[in-house]
Amino acid sequence: MSDYTPYYPSMIANLRLSFDPTLTIPTTAPDLWSIDSALAAPATPARVKSEPLAIAKGPASYILNRVPSAATIQLPGHRPAGRFTLSFPFKDLPIDPRTVQSCAVDVYVGTVLASNFARGMAGEAPFGVKLSVLDTTEFFGDTSNLVISGMVDEWQVAHKDDGDIVTIMGRDLRGILIDTPVHTDQKTSDKVLHSLDHNLPIQLVIEQLYKTHPLTERIKIRTSLSEWPGGIPPAPGGRAMPRHRKGAKGKKTGGTAGSSSKASKLSFWDVTVQLCYLVGAIPSFVGSELHIRPSRSLFDQALVQFDPSRPTPFKDAQPRARDAVSGKAFPKPITARRMVYGRDIESLTFDRKFGGFRKPRQVRCVNADATVEGKYPSNEIASRLVASGQKAMADILWVPVHEIDDEKRLTEIAQAVYEEIGRGEIGGTVSTKALSSFGGDNRDPDLLRLRPGDAIEFATDVRTLARQAPLVSEFTDHMRKSFNTQVADVAKRIGDVNLSRVIISTARGIINELQNFYRVSAVTFGWSVDGLQVGFDFQNYVVKSFDKDGSRNKSGGVVTEVVVPGQGFKR
Repeated sequence: MSDYTPYYPSMIANLRLSFDPTLTIPTTAPDLWSIDSALAAPATPARVKSEPLAIAKGPASYILNRVPSAATIQLPGHRPAGRFTLSFPFKDLPIDPRTVQSCAVDVYVGTVLASNFARGMAGEAPFGVKLSVLDTTEFFGDTSNLVISGMVDEWQVAHKDDGDIVTIMGRDLRGILIDTPVHTDQKTSDKVLHSLDHNLPIQLVIEQLYKTHPLTERIKIRTSLSEWPGGIPPAPGGRAMPRHRKGAKGKKTGGTAGSSSKASKLSFWDVTVQLCYLVGAIPSFVGSELHIRPSRSLFDQALVQFDPSRPTPFKDAQPRARDAVSGKAFPKPITARRMVYGRDIESLTFDRKFGGFRKPRQVRCVNADATVEGKYPSNEIASRLVASGQKAMADILWVPVHEIDDEKRLTEIAQAVYEEIGRGEIGGTVSTKALSSFGGDNRDPDLLRLRPGDAIEFATDVRTLARQAPLVSEFTDHMRKSFNTQVADVAKRIGDVNLSRVIISTARGIINELQNFYRVSAVTFGWSVDGLQVGFDFQNYVVKSFDKDGSRNKSGGVVTEVVVPGQGFKR
């Protein structure tokens, strides 16, 4: 067995408050509040000596290391804003929200050593921070524990017989960009967008944009050069911008990069998404940083199982070679998060959507005059087989893209659109109180770093554990039996061996063309007196239903093609 050291989950919030500078307090305020003083005739302001409410220098005040009594943090995806709801005992945050002009919040989630938790509960705080909570000070802290950074939208104080509770609700920094139009005046908005140099790399164009916003000083823009072809992030303008937009000499650097005539209604986030869309990228927030990544890099994390050079989501980005609980080495190191029903998962649901908007067979992006076209997949047959076996009508999604006349760029945009909208067919939800995925423990709580876009794999633990009662469920009992035994059992009940074989193969997930890897689409952290609950939604990766030559796979299944340096893989 391994040397298991217990760690406890911990959540803290750091608040950055700005008080209303117009508020004052009397210099000779009464020591005690009483009904008599409240009913007394108030003195006129001119006769009361006053001083500013906030006398400290500096634009903001900080309240650090507040532990919520309850919290919910929702990370819904790359486009919508993340949300948080935090509740505190009034004694920990005794502030009248009417005095607060604005409030920013950073929420951290992590683990602390059990011995430090005990020392902290006894009052030990060697650096001014109790050892029982996460240390997020600049020198000693670890910003990798930052789960959300945002602004408070609502502050509520409730005084009840069973206690006084402060609840603050808000969104991540996308909320600022979503709420703010580029300018309320259309001409001024157009002028701002035209002033941007669209020939610069995408991250620099967005930096230019944010310099015109008064509240974006906290936002840091990041991109990884290694993720882009050639190590150079593309520009939304450049050679893809039509000559007539570049001036008589073809050197004009400005341009709206596809802004519409309704530019006055565009928010800063709308423009950010549009600019990233033109280069096949997705913008997303990680704490207070805006990460701009090519859409492909977000959706191929499962490839780490075939390419050892890719970083893993575990500690130091290294694979897990040994089970932290049993101490036994894995036959093959784990390189992506794996969730095991019967060990790590409390509840697991799968859902297949047959109605509504589904993945198109092909996305085609065309320029403004429909003279240049990019399509993805390039060899896809635009038709769908319905349950009856008959071909449905053509299933092509047409996307107009203005100011792009380059076929390669249009194809990249088509691929990004295809990948982003095509992940709603197969999905589900997971709930767990585990802080780490299979093979780890609370020394490396990798599930606390789980974010939308991450890869996840599912498995089932069918062992009968000797040291504790085995998991009792129909699902695990089903998986413990041999394949042939289970087929025979089901066949006795339904009277059809072939159908029984299909049912058992599907339930066991042993169909060759089906995948066990999924993409996380949303993450929720729930904090209460019962501990920390991690929940997430997942969706399928995009897979092709046709072989390389464009013909449908004869088995009627799905072919997934993955190519890594130096080798090919077909599943």
